[in-house]
Amino acid sequence: MIFQYPQVSKTTQALKDLIRINNDRIGGYQAALHQSASLAESTRDLFKSIIDEGILYRQELMQKVKQLDHDVRTSPNILGKIYMAWSDLKVTFACDTQRAIITNCLYNEEIALHAYRAALSKGAGISGDVLQMLAEHETGLKRNYELLKCYREMRHTADSSLMYMV
Repeated sequence: MIFQYPQVSKTTQALKDLIRINNDRIGGYQAALHQSASLAESTRDLFKSIIDEGILYRQELMQKVKQLDHDVRTSPNILGKIYMAWSDLKVTFACDTQRAIITNCLYNEEIALHAYRAALSKGAGISGDVLQMLAEHETGLKRNYELLKCYREMRHTADSSLMYMV
């Protein structure tokens, strides 16, 4: 992982990275909701559901970190701040279409999935209960990713249909 924590276990390090990833996901979806009036209500509902899920994941991760090392400093470092600024900029200047916003969200979900897969692949030394929690989170992320792909394709189909009507 790209973040470094002095004198903490690999488990705690991985969990803190995943807390940051979930913070970024939550922030990205909140920005998409606030900056785009063109989102369909069903897409808004999906984003709100993903935010709630991200908050739950973050709480579970923070609880586990507290059990392991009692130090839950998760304020974003400079790389996280740069990433969030870039993500906000992309949302601001991207086409204000539902498809563009969903495509950006898909990219962010891919990053989160990659981070979870990396944590799970380095499972050596991580307790079974933590691995189970991470696997459950990954399953939820995969479900969201597939839902977002469906929403993007539905939007693409709807946009194509509108072109033929004009």
